[in-house]
Amino acid sequence: MRDEQSGVEQMVYGALAVHLRSQGHTIIDDNREQKDAPDFLFSKDGLLIACEATQIPLADVYQHVFAKVEATLTKSARISVVWPREPHSWLSQAIEKKRYKIADYKRRSKAGKVWLIVHEPEKRAELFDRDNMETWLEPLLKWGATQVPHGFDRIYFWSKRTGIIRVQRRGERAPRVKFELKDGYPTLLGGYSKVRFRTDEKGAVIEQDLNDMQDIEIIVPPIDPKFQRHKPRYTKQHHKPVKISGSSKQVSIEFDRPVRFGR
Repeated sequence: MRDEQSGVEQMVYGALAVHLRSQGHTIIDDNREQKDAPDFLFSKDGLLIACEATQIPLADVYQHVFAKVEATLTKSARISVVWPREPHSWLSQAIEKKRYKIADYKRRSKAGKVWLIVHEPEKRAELFDRDNMETWLEPLLKWGATQVPHGFDRIYFWSKRTGIIRVQRRGERAPRVKFELKDGYPTLLGGYSKVRFRTDEKGAVIEQDLNDMQDIEIIVPPIDPKFQRHKPRYTKQHHKPVKISGSSKQVSIEFDRPVRFGR
């Protein structure tokens, strides 16, 4: 727990507070002034409940995959990213990170129950959307919560695109999940560009053709052991910058078509 909430954490707090109040809960405070305390407290019918918020733990991906690739660039590049579609694994990791702190949360907050809300990271919001949420995202999250033993009384998930999802309540059984991996594991595709450009000594506006950009593909390794035994299933997406214009303070890129995310 940090002293100040990030932008995403503020949105998480606001969304869950609205959800809880709609169910008759009373928000007490966000409890952030106490070190190692849960993120906020609320009550219903006299029962004090603590709730800890944590993000999907993808920091290692950013550090070891993206940074490593970008450090090798020698010129401007179009970078395609193939993400494994495994929210069950991301949720399991988030629960693993927090499950050993439940006793401390209860002791410090005097709460009778502890809930966990897992939220999307500051970046990579494209990893979660509402498309087919009931047929793939929600069942996978519910199943992922059962893959790690824990003592949380409830687990929620939040992203800007999905809103609040109740993932698990103590005693609930998860739906059966069957992966069709014959043609590879499911993926999400993304793309971005890293641009090298020059300006004159005064930072004057420039215009430069980018048709010779380097093409790089990043395949983010999956966490799920079942996925690791298969290749990713995807169709390549192409985005072609045709020119760049700007100055040392501002740069804009024109594309011949928008970057698209797909399954």
